[in-house]
Amino acid sequence: MAPTGDQRVLSRALVSVCVVTFNHERYIQDCLRSVLAQLGDAELEILVGDDGSTDATRPMLAALAAEFPQINVFNRDRNLGPIGNLLDLLQRSTGQYICHLDGDDLWLPGKLREQLRLMEDPAVSAVYTNAIVYDDQREPVGIFTNANAGAYDRAALLERGNFLNHSSLLYRARDRPSVLAMPAPFIDFRIHLMLASKGELRYTSKVLVGYRQGAVGSMLATANAAVREQYWQAVVANVVADDPVRLRVAAASDFLRRVVFRAIRTRTFGLAKQWWATVRRDLRVPGAMLLASVVAGCIAEAWRQGYQWTSMRMRRRGTRILYFR
Repeated sequence: MAPTGDQRVLSRALVSVCVVTFNHERYIQDCLRSVLAQLGDAELEILVGDDGSTDATRPMLAALAAEFPQINVFNRDRNLGPIGNLLDLLQRSTGQYICHLDGDDLWLPGKLREQLRLMEDPAVSAVYTNAIVYDDQREPVGIFTNANAGAYDRAALLERGNFLNHSSLLYRARDRPSVLAMPAPFIDFRIHLMLASKGELRYTSKVLVGYRQGAVGSMLATANAAVREQYWQAVVANVVADDPVRLRVAAASDFLRRVVFRAIRTRTFGLAKQWWATVRRDLRVPGAMLLASVVAGCIAEAWRQGYQWTSMRMRRRGTRILYFR
């Protein structure tokens, strides 16, 4: 599909930033200006895909693109969805490194410089950072994860699930074809697992991204069932035949723990029963071993969440952790 709007051809940039947006009039100025502050003009290529916004997002983008030549706006004639939108931007990117950024999120000072420094290690395929979590009014409500800084591999992600912030991702352009080859739709976890197969995932616990929880159009809020299905497909696609039983059980257990807590929150208890059969079938894991692992995982997560809630209530303050590691 031919994009509409202002389009420019830039020489090869150092970093291509692919920004997907839809009805983000309340956020897009903060988002793009936070990117512009990261590097020099010639080092950045900012590709923005507006997926048919019906609010003031498009005129805002037009004004920003007129002011900053490194911003390239692609207005969609029809809604492509977040993945279709992202894949089109990736095809157009020219940078040596690629970043993904949701239009309701933003970057904090020094984010790209820190990641480019970590990328100097040729064993590293991608770099992620921690994030501060904002509510819809940009009030801080916690941090994204309590994960320790360091290197993570495919097994670490399968065993304990996704804790990586998509809007913090930076990876090498050489791996772009592998993202483009993924069968859509998919979620960011599938990208992280693919990149883990290419090299080390380096994570810094420095808070260098602002993540908006509960923003307008959030897939977690509006399409939770689809996200859950795509999450499971990411797991299945990255468990290989010769993986040990222990790893397959851990991957299945982590997913089912998430399903159990979702079922409790929404009082849809049949959800856990439905996914139990699917998970056992897809990963071929022993039932007794899986059940023991799920129970242990649920108890541990309940303790973490309960301790956090109690501490925050007693102290009337504290930092909420969105994803425990």
